[in-house]
Amino acid sequence: MRVALYTLANEEQIDIADMKLEQIISMNEKYHVYHDVINACHLNGFNPNIVAKLVVMDISGSY
Repeated sequence: MRVALYTLANEEQIDIADMKLEQIISMNEKYHVYHDVINACHLNGFNPNIVAKLVVMDISGSY
């Protein structure tokens, strides 16, 4: 059995470097925030460990 520990979940604010060893669930490439996170991680010298990307469907049923 795997148990997820969200080590940063209770923090009010984190530094981007705190994400270096974390598994990240992110919006997909269609969203600007995805690219912002990737770029911020790269500027801090690491590649984020994105383990899943969300696909959000709007109310019309489109992705």
